[in-house]
Amino acid sequence: MGSRIGPAFIIVAPLLGFIGVALSGSNTSTNAMFGKFQALVGQLLGFPPLLLPTVNSVGAEIGKPIAPQTASVGVSTTRFVRNEGAVIRHNFFWCVVVLCYLIVVSVACYLFFPGIAIL
Repeated sequence: MGSRIGPAFIIVAPLLGFIGVALSGSNTSTNAMFGKFQALVGQLLGFPPLLLPTVNSVGAEIGKPIAPQTASVGVSTTRFVRNEGAVIRHNFFWCVVVLCYLIVVSVACYLFFPGIAIL
């Protein structure tokens, strides 16, 4: 899949992390699911070795505030108990804004600093 998209996969990489953690609630699980995939796609496309796994992990952290498990634990001692949906809806907009910023930074790193993540 990733090799067919080509260099535009730099946009998809953080989205996979974002969606993965929003569904699973765990950055570790998301990295386990998509980390090797991201690294292999990056290798096929000639990306710096750590760029795609890194933006996957950061995208996952950005999605954490909208994970239902996180919202449930986060509001457990507040007046928002049983109103997790409102918290998730409030956080969603800001998560998308920060995700867009991450995508812009990722594309800039790929275009202007191609050697930045080389070991």
